[in-house]
This record gives sequence, C-alpha cells and structure tokens, in this order.
Amino acid sequence: MGKQTKIYLGFIYILGSALLYYLFKGYTLLDVQVSSLHIAFFMALAIVTESLQVGYRDTSISIGFAVNLAAYTLFGPFVTAIIVSVGFLFRITKKGDQRVHFLNTPWFKSLFNAMNMIICVFLASLFSEFIYPVPQYLYFSETVDFMNLLIPGVFYSSFFAVINAALVGGLFSTMAPNSFKHYFKELIGMTFLSTLSIGMFLGLILSVLFNSLGVTGSLLFFLPILYARYTFKLYVDMKDAYLVTIRALASSMDAKDHYTLGHSERVSEYSEAIARKMNLGYDEVENIRTAALLHDIGKIGVPDTILNKPGRLNEEEYKICQRHAEIGHSIVHGISYLNKCEEIIRSHHERYDGKGYPDGLAGDKIALETYVVALADAYDAMSSDRPYRTALPEEKILSIIAEERGFQFHPNVVDVFLSLKKDGTL
Repeated sequence: MGKQTKIYLGFIYILGSALLYYLFKGYTLLDVQVSSLHIAFFMALAIVTESLQVGYRDTSISIGFAVNLAAYTLFGPFVTAIIVSVGFLFRITKKGDQRVHFLNTPWFKSLFNAMNMIICVFLASLFSEFIYPVPQYLYFSETVDFMNLLIPGVFYSSFFAVINAALVGGLFSTMAPNSFKHYFKELIGMTFLSTLSIGMFLGLILSVLFNSLGVTGSLLFFLPILYARYTFKLYVDMKDAYLVTIRALASSMDAKDHYTLGHSERVSEYSEAIARKMNLGYDEVENIRTAALLHDIGKIGVPDTILNKPGRLNEEEYKICQRHAEIGHSIVHGISYLNKCEEIIRSHHERYDGKGYPDGLAGDKIALETYVVALADAYDAMSSDRPYRTALPEEKILSIIAEERGFQFHPNVVDVFLSLKKDGTL
C-alpha cells in the first residue's frame, strides 16, 4: 500500500469517526428513540440486500440503497449511518468461486467501506436538507404526509450517489495510475443505476410498508427486491454472453490466420489500457474494448491463401487484404449493440496524415477511439512474427511509433502509449 493511499484511508477513518460522533450527539437530543428491534431489523435487511449484489467486471450493482433511503426517510441520518455501515461490514458476497466476508477481507478495506458509508449518509442528508428540509422523519410522526418526503428522497439519493463515487474514486486514484476524473466517471454511472433508477423506488416502497404495517408488513419488501436482483442478474448475464460471443468471433478470426493467434485479445488489452490512461468515459472504454476485439473480423472475407501466404503480398493481393476493413464494417453494420464500433472497425487503418485506407480520412475526421485501436493494432503487429518477417525488437518498435507521431498516429495517443511503456504499465 502506497503512502498516498495510507494518508487517504487515515483521513477517511478520522472524518467518518468524527461525523458519526456528531450525528450521535444530535440523536441523543431527540425525545423519541428508535426501537432497538427496528434497528436490528433494518440491519438484517441491509446485510441481506448488500449480500445480494450482482458483480460485473470491476464493480457491482447493489440493491442495498433501498434500505439506506428507507432508513433515512424513517429514522434520520444517525440510525441510517449505523444500519448502512453494518450492512457493508457483514455482507457476504461472491467473487468468482470464493465467498467474501469480513473474516477474509483486510480490515482496512472493511473499515473504509463502513466509514465511507457514514460520510456519504452525513453529507447527503446535510446537502439535501439544506435545499429541501425534511418536515419530520416518518418514524417520529404518524401525521406526516409521505409525499413530503419524496423530493428530499430524490435529493438525498442524488447527493449520495455523487459523494460515494467521489470518495471511492479518490481511493482508486491513489492506488492506480489513472486519475480521479477517470474513476469518478466510471463509478457514477453504476452508482446512479443502483440508486436513482432502482434503489430509490424500492426504498420509498419499503418506507411506506414499514410505516404502515411494521416489521411483518415490511417482509413484503423482499418480493420487489428479489425481482430487482433478478433483473440486474439478467442484465449482467446478457452482457457476459455478449462478451463471450464477441471473444468467440475474435478467436475464429485469429484461428483463420495462424500468424495472428491471440492478436485481437492483445489489441483489446492494449487499447483498453490506453483509453483508461486517457481518462475516457466508461462507455468509450467499453466501445474501444469491443471494437478492438472485432477490428479484423473482415478478414473472414479474405482468402486463406492471401492471409497465410509465406512471403510479402503483391499489389493485387494487398488490395484484396485491405478490403477487410470495409468487409468488417458491413458485417457489424445494423447490429444495434455494435453500432458505436462500426466506424472504429472500418477506420482502424486510417492515418492521422490522411494516407490510410479505406477512405483516406485525416485529423479530426477520425474518432479518437479509432486512433487508440489503430496504435494498439500497429504495436502488436510489429511485435509479432509474420510470414514475411520476424517480430521487431521492442526498442525499434517504440522508435517507429515515436517517429510516426503526427503522421500515422494521433500525437496524444502516442504520448499516452509511450508513458504507459515508460512506467511499465503496458
């Protein structure tokens, strides 16, 4: 663990502890205290819902925010902070084939999760009540109109999502080479998905059920919870199946040309690293990763005798091989979930100076995402054995890429690529 990370964690621990104490002092001044039974019930709900999160790539989609919002509208920030932090501490999730819980999780991670939740609850309640004060929390009044809590609930959910993404993004930026902005953009999309879209809706339902029917009636909450998780799981399974299909297509292309076996996976890996270093958004990175896997799909339409010719291609054969960019574009054209990959696949052999193919585009006429894939493709091609030559030395490849800055390659992409090479990230 680096020094920056230790300082950041220490700051979060101290701030979280101080804010929890501040909330506790305010809570003790209330005339009515929340029942221990009700707190325990919501703690159990928090643990269960956080344990039902669905993992996807480096993040996860959780329905636990529903308990968070319900607790806030019912009990206020102090009790909510306790409930939510306990839910994070004692959740049991699955990572691969392993069950992950507080007994096999490093203490500093568990403590960060708990303190992060306390800070998020405090700041989200502070900001939302500054803009639109809560008349009175439902638990302490039978006469409060629930609709009066709808607007504060929207504000609370929004602020919570932004603050959580900022705090977690801050931690990630101390541990990895990418910037805070990069991680914040990645996290905010998933955070809003699990808070505003689903969590807020379910949280308001839980709040109504508990206020009207008590603990027993609140058990009905598990029906929409399980349905929401099922919906999330279908989404993740669809994305996974989509990636498996893409990889199968990429493997079939590479198998057709045995000199480039594994080429598409490597280009995808390099492209993703460059895109992340450039602080491109989550969607842009996903598009680049997918397009890089499929950039040579058009070679399916190129004869094997040309692809595997043991020597240099003549002019006619080279022109036939060049068609793979257009063929690839025509293959993916019309497939809705690949529509943002079409131009990358078509233009990955274009050049910054306009001397590429198939359309002779130049400069800003070519998307930045395309330049990323183009450089990654060229790097892997030069570092791999081909029928007409052996792989070039690494030093020679980096020299060529630097020389082609502003000619074949986009200057910014070259700078980022060389910096990744210099620090050993790539």
